[in-house]
Amino acid sequence: MSKAVLLSIGPFWCAKIANGEKTLELRKRAPKLELPFKCYIYCTKTGRPLVYGDVFRGNWETEYTQTYGWSREDADRIWGIMNGKIIGEFVCDYIVRHCEMANADIAEQRSLVGRELILEYANGGEVVGIHISKLKMYEEPVSLEDIGLARAPQSWQYVEEFEVMGDYFSADV
Repeated sequence: MSKAVLLSIGPFWCAKIANGEKTLELRKRAPKLELPFKCYIYCTKTGRPLVYGDVFRGNWETEYTQTYGWSREDADRIWGIMNGKIIGEFVCDYIVRHCEMANADIAEQRSLVGRELILEYANGGEVVGIHISKLKMYEEPVSLEDIGLARAPQSWQYVEEFEVMGDYFSADV
């Protein structure tokens, strides 16, 4: 089996990757694997979203609908399905290095993260961009236990490649 990478990514960013908007994932260090390599997307756990309004009359919003502009249905779906699961995979076919300097425009456009936040995240160090290509989002997310892991990585970790049985949808990114 080959080595792959399991990346922890927040629900908001997972949705941006799934719809093809985000094609670069930023990290402070790059995996030391020969290109291209497979990456699995772990959608980090979040608590139940805060609910505002009158739940009994059906006139309510969540923090996700207010903050991210998602519909109530999307907010519920994203929380219920993606929360704390491996939701897809992609191939990293190249790495953008030194995102805080020469490649800052590329990093900003493809990661959807503003330059100031990139510089803040870098904290004087390097930030690399893991390019997202050949994206596959799983119809049925995979639990960490299904692949023999007890806990999620803080940023990313090496894992053995595995095959997901079942349906998926792909995006041309």
